[in-house]
Amino acid sequence: MIPLISTGKSKSVAHLFQRYLKTIDYISIWFELNPFDKQSKAYRTLSTIRQMHSKVSQKLNKNQTSRLIWMNQYRMYHGQFPFVGLFAIYPEQLGFNILTPEEIHCIFHFWRTIGYCIGIDDQFNLCSGTDQEIIEICRQIFQQELLPTLTTLHQQSNDDDPNLSITNTARLMSKGLFQALGILEPFINYNIMMRYACKFVWKKIPTPAIDEDDIRLKNFPSRIHYIFTIVAYRFFSHFRWFHWLSSRWLEYRLKQAKKYCKYYIQCLERMYPNDIVVDDDCIVDKFLNYFS
Repeated sequence: MIPLISTGKSKSVAHLFQRYLKTIDYISIWFELNPFDKQSKAYRTLSTIRQMHSKVSQKLNKNQTSRLIWMNQYRMYHGQFPFVGLFAIYPEQLGFNILTPEEIHCIFHFWRTIGYCIGIDDQFNLCSGTDQEIIEICRQIFQQELLPTLTTLHQQSNDDDPNLSITNTARLMSKGLFQALGILEPFINYNIMMRYACKFVWKKIPTPAIDEDDIRLKNFPSRIHYIFTIVAYRFFSHFRWFHWLSSRWLEYRLKQAKKYCKYYIQCLERMYPNDIVVDDDCIVDKFLNYFS
């Protein structure tokens, strides 16, 4: 999370929109084109990613007084988890009911390839090994490293300021991301997805780091929205026509987003004029001291 914050591209909802629209666009390119063809856009974008990682590494590791190294192989390995981790652990709950074992293997192979292209060694690549090994290591990362962080709402930094806690910062970034992408698709809603995820992600956590306000259905439309979400994931996701229709709609909305990107950014700036998602300089300094 700290490398993401340090770039200064998570300051506001509008910044998050730009950042993750580009991320989605990059991933679409990687799926469609050959990442090993030096003339392809996939190769160029992956080279751009490697350069960005190098700059962030130099920034975070400059003047370090501890033995902690940012953007090393271990942290790059963890960086793969958001893209494949929950998919590996909860495929049915997230609507991937129709995938065959061969299709799941293809997805793991894709992310192993992307990991290789951005410089992750095979021994650290999250998607190396058999499919069952990948699923198991994702489960261990989630249960042993991520869930403990979610058992407390205020994991405080050195000066005991709960507003700078790791969990709270991640929560603010997640909420800001949903607000950003929600302008493209009304069904992308933070409270709805948090409430839905609680059914399987947090069910075994005694004291999850979650505010009641995060999962509250605040009006009648939100209740209808929540019911539709459950039906979509648990029933419609069993049909290939639903996935085909959803994919075509997503492709259309992404084309619109890229075409009218400036318009959407202006809308978000008007909708959230004073919402600073992350004060990057302050947060990074506090977290570097915390981890040192």
